Amino acid sequence: MKILVSSTPFASLNVLYTLRSPSIIPPGFSTVCIENSWDPLQTWSKLNGLDEEKDAYYGAENGSYIYLNKSDGMWWVDTPDGGGKYVAPGGKGEGPPKDQGLWRELRGVKTPTPKVEYVE
Repeated sequence: MKILVSSTPFASLNVLYTLRSPSIIPPGFSTVCIENSWDPLQTWSKLNGLDEEKDAYYGAENGSYIYLNKSDGMWWVDTPDGGGKYVAPGGKGEGPPKDQGLWRELRGVKTPTPKVEYVE
């Protein structure tokens, strides 16, 4: 499954995302962890999980990524540098929500919120 994100003021987020193995930690996520003296593998395991069947996330060629944070139950959309920009409520067995009204900006981020489309 692929996801196309549009409508955000961030060109790096308005791209195509594909399912990725949870064993491949997004580089930006690792960078943020290291900057905060957190172990990247331990933190990714806690927040995303490492189960190949149920913990896949969506990644883009440019390093942006979308994952379901197990700690807060929210889908996060992060830029390639690991900066979280938007969140939306998650659900078991569901991907990121298509309803633009469910997404909200994190502190200091501009609207509009992401428009999510599922593509084949």
